[in-house]
Amino acid sequence: EWGRQFVFPTANVRRVSRIFRADVEKRENWDRVVLDGRPYGLVRLGLALELQAPEDGETGDAIPVVVAGTGDSCLAFAVDRVADEQEVILKSLGEQLKRVRNTAGVTVLGTGKVVPVLHCGDLVKSASKESFRGGLIPEAKEKKPLTVLMADDSITSRTLLRNILTSAGYNVLTAVDGKEALDILMKEGADLVVSDVEMPRMDGFELTSRIRAGEGLSDTPVILVTSMESAEDRERGAEAGADAYIVKSAFDQCALLDVIRRLT
Repeated sequence: EWGRQFVFPTANVRRVSRIFRADVEKRENWDRVVLDGRPYGLVRLGLALELQAPEDGETGDAIPVVVAGTGDSCLAFAVDRVADEQEVILKSLGEQLKRVRNTAGVTVLGTGKVVPVLHCGDLVKSASKESFRGGLIPEAKEKKPLTVLMADDSITSRTLLRNILTSAGYNVLTAVDGKEALDILMKEGADLVVSDVEMPRMDGFELTSRIRAGEGLSDTPVILVTSMESAEDRERGAEAGADAYIVKSAFDQCALLDVIRRLT
């Protein structure tokens, strides 16, 4: 889908089919398609996953769809193509990424490529949100940029991360330590926090714990980006309530941006 591969668990797939644009019915804010006499809401998989639509993303007249969900809650997801059906081994995302929306885990294909395995229950909820309802191809909408609060006592790291985030379209607030970050968060708010761990006055672990315990702050996603890479440090991050733990020695800006998109 839009240059990415995903796995639907077959236990959650009702059917795989091919429809034509003429089959699509417009019902208020929904697209709908009838398969075997049953109507299904129709949504582009890329929209539900908040992927960046390609400029040339217009599909042809024939559209592959995967009808998937849990129980009676099923939707028809339009995709670029359906590649194959095969047995795979589901690998957990681990404690640090267990709250990533729409994803049950990952699997490694025979080619060695790591591919996300979709969580169909979450996916139906995401696709049912008002912002995802409607056409097969997303319309360009002017969206208010999300605000990311970044805490790091290193000016070099702050500058690097700020440039990465602003280039990706985020509004960025910066703090030199956890104490300042918490003050900013309480006064101005933010959609997500990216924090170092080792900082003066208040470290990233305490900042995360304070956010989780704070009234009106507890649902704010927190990503820890740190040079501390031991298993014990990762466990402390998970216990504090961090949604993701990224080690600076293995830092990948694309991976960071992907985690941010999935958490917001």
